[in-house]
Amino acid sequence: MNSNLFARLGGLALCLLLVFYQIVYFNDQLLLMAGYNVLRHPPFVVHLDFKGAVPRTDYILQLVTWLGQRKVSGILVEYETMFPFDGKLADLSTKHHMSHEDIADMLLTADRTGMEVIPYVNTFTDLQYVVDNADAFDDLVKSFGGQTRNSWNTCHKHKLPERLVTEIVDQVLSLHPNSRHIYIGSSKLAELNTDTECLIMEKENRIGELYYRHVQYISQHIHHNWPGVTVLAAADALADLSEVQLKAISEYMQPVVVETDVVRSNDTESLITIGVDYFSKVWGASSYKGMRLPSANYVHLKDTLKNNGRWRELIGGVRRSDFGGLFLMGRSRQGYRAPLCELIPVALPSLALAMNVVLNNFTLEVGHRTAVGLGFNGFVYERPFIEAGRLKFPGSTVFKAVSELEVTMNDNKYRTMINIDVDFLQRLESSLRSVYPRHVVKEWMKLKVTAWTDKDVHEKLRPYGGGNVLSTVPPTAEPVRLDKRGAVWLGSDEVHY
Repeated sequence: MNSNLFARLGGLALCLLLVFYQIVYFNDQLLLMAGYNVLRHPPFVVHLDFKGAVPRTDYILQLVTWLGQRKVSGILVEYETMFPFDGKLADLSTKHHMSHEDIADMLLTADRTGMEVIPYVNTFTDLQYVVDNADAFDDLVKSFGGQTRNSWNTCHKHKLPERLVTEIVDQVLSLHPNSRHIYIGSSKLAELNTDTECLIMEKENRIGELYYRHVQYISQHIHHNWPGVTVLAAADALADLSEVQLKAISEYMQPVVVETDVVRSNDTESLITIGVDYFSKVWGASSYKGMRLPSANYVHLKDTLKNNGRWRELIGGVRRSDFGGLFLMGRSRQGYRAPLCELIPVALPSLALAMNVVLNNFTLEVGHRTAVGLGFNGFVYERPFIEAGRLKFPGSTVFKAVSELEVTMNDNKYRTMINIDVDFLQRLESSLRSVYPRHVVKEWMKLKVTAWTDKDVHEKLRPYGGGNVLSTVPPTAEPVRLDKRGAVWLGSDEVHY
């Protein structure tokens, strides 16, 4: 009797053990039990790009509070000329730059909500803001491999420009005393516009050597002068480094694997593997805005779904202890001289959808919950986030006004507004000014409204950024047509999650 009981109990225990084994190792939802818990609580870090279009301080504080309420782990702040540089670097700041008090208020608000503020300082490429604005640094500009002021990137091979970059890093970190990380960029290596020696290195496939030398120099400087701050750098060139080089820089930095486009990169998986194998942590970077047209008004949500659905796949098999976090990138401009693309308030629904796609994968139910949570009436598959109810996110009045403008543009295939409603323009401008300072509003209105206005209403638009901008548009120019699926809705065949 007892032997039969023990046999039955043993058989039951064996069955339970086999079930447990299958759950742990084969069920995607419960891989958490084996340490793969990234998808339950992935650390999200939201990129706020202030390049040339920093919002009003009161809006920044509202936005940071809102992000903290949604359990975002941190914000990645990109200043460029909006940072209050001083001393020899004072010429790098524009007259509309943030003040020390503005940054302190932002940091305090983030700290109260439990978020880290990570400064983003481009140090290898995308230094055009230095080249164009550093009137007091002509000697340094010339030392950038003999480049002219018209080049976009730099090749670091001299100590002098690297000292300039470390001075920029030092000034930024001095205003971020509680930051545990700094992101130094170092991507876009294929776009280097450099001197003869660097061009030879590029031709000989030695870009990895440039990357290694630069990242090591900057990382060691931060390690020695800012103890406790971890350097994050784009992982673009990791595959070009030797094992010895990887082990050397792993002491000072952690890589960020960047895939912010809807086009899948064949290198992403291998870069994640290198990051896991050689570094204490590896980070990822997806996108919630700024992916497509350089002057877009609206985020293409199908791009958000594809890109962040892809990242759900990528990080699903990475142990939580190996993963630093996922940056949700949101460019305000696709380059230093580029026009404004989607404004931050317009992109917040895309941001919320991106996080939910990573957490839950995409279904219509996920889309509906995201939309209702933001105050929309629902999620209509073909035109999500159009049926606005009582919206619940910072800058929602800007979202509504830009939505109305975008629908008007799409309804008119030639993108002219012959019967423009001046009352609407007043509402549009008023909503923009609640979030952005006057100079940003003026730039946006000129680019998005005045340039596409028929001449007979030009005078009506003069208070809203009008002037002589129409003279730059030839009257016989080919009319601009919008993609009818555009930034407002998804095609029913576009999503495969």
